[in-house]
Amino acid sequence: MYSIINGITRAASSVPAVVLEVIDEKAAREFYRVKHSTRNGMDAGTIDRVDKLRKKAFVEVDPMDDLARLIDRPNPLQSWSDFIENSMGFMEITGNSYTHGTMLSDGRFGELWIMPPQYTEIIANKSSETIITGYNLMLYGYKQPIPVETVMHMKYWNPDYSYAGSHLYGMSPLMSARRTVRASNDNIEALSKALQNNGASGMIFPDDPDLTTLSETQRSDIQRFFDTNKSGADRYKSVLATTAKMGWTPFGMSPIDLEIIESKKMSMRDLCNIYGYPSEMMNDPDNKTNSNKKESRKQLYQDCVVPKLERFYSELNRWVVPRFERVTGKKYHIDYDTSSIEALQEDIKEKVEWLSKAWWIAPNRKAEEMNFEPNDNPIFDEPFIPTGLVPLSDLSMLGELTDDEAKLLQREYGGK
Repeated sequence: MYSIINGITRAASSVPAVVLEVIDEKAAREFYRVKHSTRNGMDAGTIDRVDKLRKKAFVEVDPMDDLARLIDRPNPLQSWSDFIENSMGFMEITGNSYTHGTMLSDGRFGELWIMPPQYTEIIANKSSETIITGYNLMLYGYKQPIPVETVMHMKYWNPDYSYAGSHLYGMSPLMSARRTVRASNDNIEALSKALQNNGASGMIFPDDPDLTTLSETQRSDIQRFFDTNKSGADRYKSVLATTAKMGWTPFGMSPIDLEIIESKKMSMRDLCNIYGYPSEMMNDPDNKTNSNKKESRKQLYQDCVVPKLERFYSELNRWVVPRFERVTGKKYHIDYDTSSIEALQEDIKEKVEWLSKAWWIAPNRKAEEMNFEPNDNPIFDEPFIPTGLVPLSDLSMLGELTDDEAKLLQREYGGK
């Protein structure tokens, strides 16, 4: 379980954050619509479209901007990547993530801190809507009240209304997977018991027709001989010599033990499915190939990490950004930049081949598609038409021309 959650949080923390300022309202609205759709996953085409809209709608703010500095260093003890890893880790384990902002005199936040969900209590009124009025942080024997406006609470949907306010807490994925987790733990314990109680791996017996039985003294001597000479890594699969003909009967693994191992693999896959984590990333023995791992890494970002990041950053923009906009007058947007994630990039070879065939696209547009600087020569802003191509109407006229005229026309268009 730790490996799955750690894989998700490490992948999420590797995606850098960027603070932007709106310069084109129309393009920004289209950008928001496209980004909202990525809550259900993001493919390479969507990533490319998002990047183009981002360049058109926003400009990156100065690194010394107060909001940019807050995102770069949310508190004195954490970088932004550590902050994301903490927040998402708690979210995947408990179903809740609480972020506390220390408020400045002008209403902005000076620092952002992660609150441990297991020690956070929600305070709500007694109405049917159960409106949250505050939080209590119960840590180290103290109960510290925290105002509701200084807390960003993210949670997974919870259908549990068993007691007043129970639905206000997010449901942990582990709650829905409790039987699978229990089965996984039972499998590990069963295998451990099987190894502890397995005893001997086989039995030696006399296979000499002249020797029907062994006396207790002979049996003890043989047992002591094998116990003495078989131990140690340097004696692994070594050959022993005896003065009598001996037989060997191995104790094979029982079908029950084999089912335990197979059940353990299924439990691992079930846990991966609950978190949307590709089982190949967990060294699934049935899908352990380099090509599978490459596709699985892409799937990890597209179907798991990006939707979680989109959820987090959307809430961050709702909670943090308006406080800074009221003070500075700028229109901010906090985003994550997936362009540096190699697993999410389009296949460069396929893109080059497609652009080489798309003659109707100007060379400078092709350069932009490949993230290269455009050429200053204005001729590169025009499409380059291939030679040897003629309109269909011209081809139909060839039958009405003389042989010499047809050959001349063909040479002019580059034909043969």
